[in-house]
Amino acid sequence: MLSTPESGINANAASIAVTLPLLILGGFAVVWAARWSSIRKLREMAAIRKREGNSGRALFLSHLADLGLSSEEAQRVYQYFQDWLPKGIEGFPVELDDELGRVVGICGPDVDDAAQDVAGLCHLKVPSGVDLTHEQTVRDLLDAVLTARREARPWWLGEGE
Repeated sequence: MLSTPESGINANAASIAVTLPLLILGGFAVVWAARWSSIRKLREMAAIRKREGNSGRALFLSHLADLGLSSEEAQRVYQYFQDWLPKGIEGFPVELDDELGRVVGICGPDVDDAAQDVAGLCHLKVPSGVDLTHEQTVRDLLDAVLTARREARPWWLGEGE
């Protein structure tokens, strides 16, 4: 049997038709495994924090009070970070020293959005020059966003108004 260019094209198409779905399925498997591993690690951290009688929430709220937030604003900010955690992680208290990306899940452009959101919850504007990354902690974000309030500047006006 002679091989024609058309038969080579058909063989390549058949090979792609089999390989492509396998590659896609493999990609989904890798993403699922990474997600499952991340959730498992957060569950382990939650169990450790419970065993140690973690007072992370109280420290978190106390830090916000020290920065001048009312208890209502502090509760909203705390809940904002709790809402970033994957669903299914019960009893995981976000702590001030949790990394934004690795623990809370705030990465990339979401970091800037989170700073804007937290500022909005506190009726503030993000101070100019704030540069945050996902490798920083929740405390870093809060301190950067709430600097105007901490320094007793007219925070309700924002900078330049």
